[in-house]
Amino acid sequence: MRYLLVFIVLVGCTVSEEAPGTEFFLFKEWKLEKVTVNGQLSTEPIENYRIELKEDFTFTETGVDGEKYSGIWSLRNNSTIVELNGTYWSIALECEQVEFLIVDLQLRELVVRPIKGCDKLGAGNLDIIFYLVPVKQ
Repeated sequence: MRYLLVFIVLVGCTVSEEAPGTEFFLFKEWKLEKVTVNGQLSTEPIENYRIELKEDFTFTETGVDGEKYSGIWSLRNNSTIVELNGTYWSIALECEQVEFLIVDLQLRELVVRPIKGCDKLGAGNLDIIFYLVPVKQ
């Protein structure tokens, strides 16, 4: 009888669905906590910046200038790159799209590095890193 019970328990177990993908962790509103340039903390005012990445792959954004923006976003390269179209960064830097490499993604922190799209962003030997945290924690 003991073996039958173990068999029933094992047969009754099912494998759960796939673990959530990167986008699941990105679907929220983020605020810019800090920016580093070549390892040094930037003193530029960033407290106004917010971006909400939505499940329909649109976003709304408040730039560091306080203005509202919206556009579309996507994940590329095995979910390691976030591409933004219509973002504050695109308009401020006069380019159509900006791509950010996801350096680190945790439940309460998103760290990205601009890698493509605007010559003015990360031009030369600048290593710019953006640190974002969820607005609601």
